[in-house]
Amino acid sequence: MGTATHGAPNSGLADSRRPAPPGPRRDHPGASRRCEPARHRGFHDDGAGGVGRCDAHRLRAGGRQRRGSGRDGRRTRPLVTERPKNPVTPPRPLIRDDRDLLLAQPTLWRIHGTFGPHALAWNEFRTFGPLSTARFDPHPQPRGEHDGYGVSYAALDLPTAVAEVFQHTRVVESTPAVTVTSWSPVRPLRLLDLTGDWALRNGASHSLQAAPRRTCRNWSRTILETWQDVDGLQSASTMTGRPIVTLYERAADSYPHQPAFSRPLNTTAVWVLVADAAAAVGYRTI
Repeated sequence: MGTATHGAPNSGLADSRRPAPPGPRRDHPGASRRCEPARHRGFHDDGAGGVGRCDAHRLRAGGRQRRGSGRDGRRTRPLVTERPKNPVTPPRPLIRDDRDLLLAQPTLWRIHGTFGPHALAWNEFRTFGPLSTARFDPHPQPRGEHDGYGVSYAALDLPTAVAEVFQHTRVVESTPAVTVTSWSPVRPLRLLDLTGDWALRNGASHSLQAAPRRTCRNWSRTILETWQDVDGLQSASTMTGRPIVTLYERAADSYPHQPAFSRPLNTTAVWVLVADAAAAVGYRTI
């Protein structure tokens, strides 16, 4: 009773104050109160949940700061910047190797209008664009006529052609204003394969072929302008998942003089085929 604490005079009462913390280590360069042991600092010193200044010395000495915590409670900036899964434009010059280029002469199907101011022949390329509804139009802006940027679309099977052309209503109407055409190229087509890992190796992902149409158009234009030996693209239909092709104007010499098959949609034999194809993809016919 009445014993002095840390040399204080004997007042009959114990000094209720905390003992003074030990002084900083003088052998530590820049040592100060900021490097006092954590038990002598408030829990929230240097910000709630943050890393203290002394801890920062340790980090500089080789420790790692945990992601998500920083001085004053602020989140630290990630070391790697997050990138979009499918950039709107290619992030760097495009690359390819032999496995990315398909050489093929498949049977192709096209359903196209035959009347009206914008009707095109079965083997004609549309140089007007880009159209907001066309996924891989390579035409530059502004919309208009662009020689050298003509494009044509085809499927490798009739049900996919039906699914693509009538996707907005999912109703197929028998009409003489629409024609079904089929042909085989007279030479192998050189198609960049978007169904493999080419997009991944070029800063995008496998889902590039189903990305927003504006993104797909930008990539298509860059592909066209990068490689003069590419006739077009092979991708998966966003409707059926089966192969479809986008042909650039430079593929014109692959077309035969006459198609293997070309008839109006309301022709009896054609309508039977188209009705079966529509049923296969769940579309109605009228």
